[in-house]
Amino acid sequence: MLFPRKRHWSMPLSGKILTMFTWLKQKILLFVVFITGAAVLMVEVLAVRILSPYFGATIFTVSSVLSTILLALSLGYYYGGRLADKFPDKKYFYSIILLSGVSIFILLIMMVYLVPTIGYQLSIISGPLILSLLLFLIPSLLLGTLSPYAIRLLSADREVGVGQISGLVFFASTLGSIFGSLSSGFLFIPLFSQKTIIAVIGLVLFMLGTVGTILSVDKKIRAKLWWVFVVAVTLLLLFSYQVVKADGRQYLVNDDGWYSQIKVFDSTLEGRPARYLQLDHNSSSALFLDDQSLVFDYTKYYELHQNLVPDMTTALVLGGGAYTVPKKLLEESPDIIVDVVEVEPKLLPISQQFFFVPESDRLINHVTDARRYLLETETRYDFIFSDAYNTLFSTPDHLVTSEFFTLVKDHVSDNGVLMINSIGSLTLSERSLLMSQIKTLKSVFPAVKVFAVQGRGSSALQNFIIVAARDNSILDDDKLPEYYKNHLVNIDRFDFDQYQVLYDENVSTEHLLIPEFKKFVIRDQFNGAEALLLIKKQLSFGPRFVGSSGHQELKAFITRELNDRTDNVITQTFISSEPEKSVELANIIGQIYPDKENRFLLITHFDTKQFADQDRSIPSSPVPGANDGASGVALQLELIAELKETLADKSYGLDVVFFDGEEIQYGQRADWIPLGSKYFIDHLDDYYSDKNIAGVINLDLVCDKHLQIYSEGFSQTQASTLNQHIFSIAEELYPQNFNSERKYDIIDDHYAFIKAGIPAILLIDLDYPQFHTTQDSLSQCSASSLTKVGNVLKQFFITE
Repeated sequence: MLFPRKRHWSMPLSGKILTMFTWLKQKILLFVVFITGAAVLMVEVLAVRILSPYFGATIFTVSSVLSTILLALSLGYYYGGRLADKFPDKKYFYSIILLSGVSIFILLIMMVYLVPTIGYQLSIISGPLILSLLLFLIPSLLLGTLSPYAIRLLSADREVGVGQISGLVFFASTLGSIFGSLSSGFLFIPLFSQKTIIAVIGLVLFMLGTVGTILSVDKKIRAKLWWVFVVAVTLLLLFSYQVVKADGRQYLVNDDGWYSQIKVFDSTLEGRPARYLQLDHNSSSALFLDDQSLVFDYTKYYELHQNLVPDMTTALVLGGGAYTVPKKLLEESPDIIVDVVEVEPKLLPISQQFFFVPESDRLINHVTDARRYLLETETRYDFIFSDAYNTLFSTPDHLVTSEFFTLVKDHVSDNGVLMINSIGSLTLSERSLLMSQIKTLKSVFPAVKVFAVQGRGSSALQNFIIVAARDNSILDDDKLPEYYKNHLVNIDRFDFDQYQVLYDENVSTEHLLIPEFKKFVIRDQFNGAEALLLIKKQLSFGPRFVGSSGHQELKAFITRELNDRTDNVITQTFISSEPEKSVELANIIGQIYPDKENRFLLITHFDTKQFADQDRSIPSSPVPGANDGASGVALQLELIAELKETLADKSYGLDVVFFDGEEIQYGQRADWIPLGSKYFIDHLDDYYSDKNIAGVINLDLVCDKHLQIYSEGFSQTQASTLNQHIFSIAEELYPQNFNSERKYDIIDDHYAFIKAGIPAILLIDLDYPQFHTTQDSLSQCSASSLTKVGNVLKQFFITE
């Protein structure tokens, strides 16, 4: 029997081609999603590096970038789904890709021309979020619409469930994101500049979107669109080249390193040729080309080792920069071995080529993290110099903790020293990275000294050199040259109980740096917030009337502050001549540039009233004296901290005088003059016989929240030129707070000078409801008011 032959059904050729074409279309769509997913993550990785030069790679920068990208993707998913249902057509899908490419080019333009202009004008805290939204929201939003759009398009082309299609699309998109993240970090950023990468991303998206759009439209108009495409791509290539190369300075090196953008350029400083290494926008190292000496003052402090460890044979430098410090160490001794730990592998070759660092067997370079190196090595060093904190805005958490300093201590020889370059300010703020860092070091090393590079009396942001050793004898003051002694900070001025010891588990450098970020933003303004802290410090002593324990504590506090903030301190002790009661009083005088013949005097009183005679409820209680007493003291202390360096080139010196006994008034005699200022004038020749007092400014009641300072009568009539000058500045800056109209005639500390024929004026806000009451507390004071008065005085002294 013959069995019938089985039929073998075969698909016609046209059907096979159609199936293959459908499969190809689906795979191409998934590939497009892969590319756009990669683009999102590449932009995200680059975003932190784009913003870091202006705000640092802080938690604020990272959080702002991540939040912006997530917000953009969320909005993109939402609106992408709605658009896909309304316009389920590939030409719209590819048009969005085209627009995303255009938005990337707009990002490139803003990155090159806008961000450098406004970056430093924005807050360190809010600035990253503002620029993240401005730069990255729209490109990421457009790219975020593509995944739901692709799901909708694929659902129409195949008989597969939406769940499976969604899985495929998100698989392709996420895989692309992984590729974008890894390729950015390991391939593109080390090899190409940020601008080049952004330009390539924009070009790829533009070409992908344009080609897809052309293939999705009617065949009749495709030919014309291809010509438009060729012209557009050509123009974009030319445009990208111009933008990527745009830079006003000629650089010897302009390269993206693993961690920052590296630039080397020549310039002049003080009429001398100098060469700079710039990491992002921070000048990391520099030397003079004529003699290869170091430019930055803080780098010269490494020379302290010559006094503290004269016979050292081993040195470790954490953070190479331009390797200028290792270079100097090698030049000093033919026997020394210098290990350098630097995370950026490109810096040593650059330093050898452009900063004259020799190739030497005695310079051993380690491309690794400082903490990891210390964990792996057993070498102990006579000298460790740490310069690993790139900028104020980029301080690695793991290099400021007790665990790190303990690790460092294990590698310091018995007679060796650790030297750290840090950035911060001398502040009374309870939140301070510098102060916490010092406290942490003190908890690990028995001996710690701090040098303020700009000046120990300055409250400005500056470099600090912190030196630590195993024994106090190693850091004996007698070993220090006079120059370094003058920059040695008396850290006993500060209450370290309010600062935390930093541990790996609790450190957050960004939050500790918030006061410094704010100080950086207002660096050209008087720091009223710091002055307010000085008021708070005075109030912590309690009542400060003559004879009280708080009065004694305040005198000691002012003296300590003046020892660091001025060049010479004089204490004028005397017994009051009041017949009703004799008490011992003391005027305290701080002099800046005391050798200059012409002098200006800032004066205030520091004592407060024993009885709140204007208080209807409890007139027998002492006055807290936040405004009446503490405000003048605080403003003068902060002002000299900010002005001292400015006054170096002036023809005059400045004295700050703190008078005692202003609030003692026995009886109401018409000829009464405050006791401290009266004694000062009576004994003026003791200190000013060969000086000329050009003017006196008396500060009293200057922190009221509702500041209103009118011209005082005696000031206006007896010191009209000085008074008019001050009020012309004040009314121009703050017309709502200063009024040159005469309102009161007041006998204050300035009156004794007027009686002696010395031009003196009084700045006072006497319209103060809490005057001589128990309500004269910190809550009535305003940092803003202190800033305004401080700015007026700064402007006066700068222009005088």
